[in-house]
Amino acid sequence: MNQDTFELIDGLKPVKDLHRTCTIRTATAGDVIDAQTAAERVVHTADGPLLLVSDSKMGWEMTKRQVVRIGSIQGPLEDEDMRALSGRDLNLIGAKIEALDEAAWKAAKEQTKRGRDEGPGGADRDHDAEALGQTRVD
Repeated sequence: MNQDTFELIDGLKPVKDLHRTCTIRTATAGDVIDAQTAAERVVHTADGPLLLVSDSKMGWEMTKRQVVRIGSIQGPLEDEDMRALSGRDLNLIGAKIEALDEAAWKAAKEQTKRGRDEGPGGADRDHDAEALGQTRVD
């Protein structure tokens, strides 16, 4: 699981100590499941109950879960800690999480390409054979 540590602009001051060092991590399947469950609510309509998922609430819940810690405050963050962050720090955390998730997604896509060639006589197969000191015979 990938992590990133960086300094917040304004920091979080829950009681007396100011916390600025923030560590985040990539999302897990469990984070997605838990965030979606937390973002669900039942709405009663004329046709009966309807289960709704708030996209903004789900994003909020995902962010809370992807923060490993801010200073000595262990994640996942509580709502009150999230609300205490400045807008600048919340935007910074969001941007860092987005970059970390994008990097993890790219790495996963590249991993699926490993060991594959470009078709018959592909360049990757030739290179792999040379690296092993072998000559490839088709």
